[in-house]
Amino acid sequence: MPFNLSSFYMAPIWASRNNEISKRQTNENDYDFNPLEFYRSLESIIESYGFDKSCWKRSICELARHPFERIDDNWLIDLVTFVMTPSQFKIISAHEAEEQPNPYNLAEHLGRSGKLCHHLYPKCKNDPLNMLTIVFE
Repeated sequence: MPFNLSSFYMAPIWASRNNEISKRQTNENDYDFNPLEFYRSLESIIESYGFDKSCWKRSICELARHPFERIDDNWLIDLVTFVMTPSQFKIISAHEAEEQPNPYNLAEHLGRSGKLCHHLYPKCKNDPLNMLTIVFE
């Protein structure tokens, strides 16, 4: 059995300082989703199931207005609440915020303010969140 760790795998060959080939400097992975892309993807998924595009924002609004009741530790409720609470994420950059208002944070804010979400998003006839929950008043 070998005594050196390098005997178990191919040791990396590091580029020298004089070598013209260098690693590209980047702050983000090209394959990472930012929160805005993630929310837009969820809108597209909801739309592919026959719901209006505004239904994602309505669901965010409804959840903010009627949060899930906390019954024990339920990881599914925690996950859904986490994903559908845009204030937990930096949705868009400051540059993009100047160009357009953030519709996801606005939906959450309106829901927490007690606004009637079905009036705010009239194109959404059936809220996808209602398929998962029952609202107790």
